[in-house]
Amino acid sequence: MKIETKSVGNEGRHLLRPELALLLADDGESEVSRKAASHLETCPECQSRLTALAADESWWSDAHTLLS
Repeated sequence: MKIETKSVGNEGRHLLRPELALLLADDGESEVSRKAASHLETCPECQSRLTALAADESWWSDAHTLLS
């Protein structure tokens, strides 16, 4: 999968859905993953979008209940 990454992590730009999906599927070793993960560390909006992409709200609620 080729993803345009020249502005990943730049101020004012959020990760695109393919970049978020790559974070869920990738081992974190690629340059794309490293740049996306770096941006994700400081962007609450992208963190929220990644959480929603990873699983729906009911799954997260069940996980929280089981782990509490």
